[in-house]
Amino acid sequence: MNILGFWLFLAVVAGASIWASIHRRQSKHETLRLMIEKGDVMDSKLIDDVLHDGRSSMLQVSLDTVLKVIGIVALFLGIGFFSMSLVYGQVDPAARAGLLATACLVVCLAFGFLLASLLVQRSNNNKTIVD
Repeated sequence: MNILGFWLFLAVVAGASIWASIHRRQSKHETLRLMIEKGDVMDSKLIDDVLHDGRSSMLQVSLDTVLKVIGIVALFLGIGFFSMSLVYGQVDPAARAGLLATACLVVCLAFGFLLASLLVQRSNNNKTIVD
């Protein structure tokens, strides 16, 4: 019964957070709509703030950067699994085999993400803008 209470608490907190963000966004849009109806002068910063929910455009990251970060993190996770296989392999050889397989899988995924990052970066560099 305690586990049910825990998950119920998490659901209530998550639901309240989602409701609060939706309500905040709706009130911003309502304020902007009322300002437009009144004919008030609005600066571009206010409109940009409402349309992007207060997120700065500086926080937007390109896809190749995201793939590169995921690849680097996955690479270090693979190294960590390899290290764990060396330590736990002294106690249980079956653990060594499982952790080595996991390390190989994670490193292969890391190289896949890094390769995808390079391909996306190359693709973006080859695009031309047609007017």
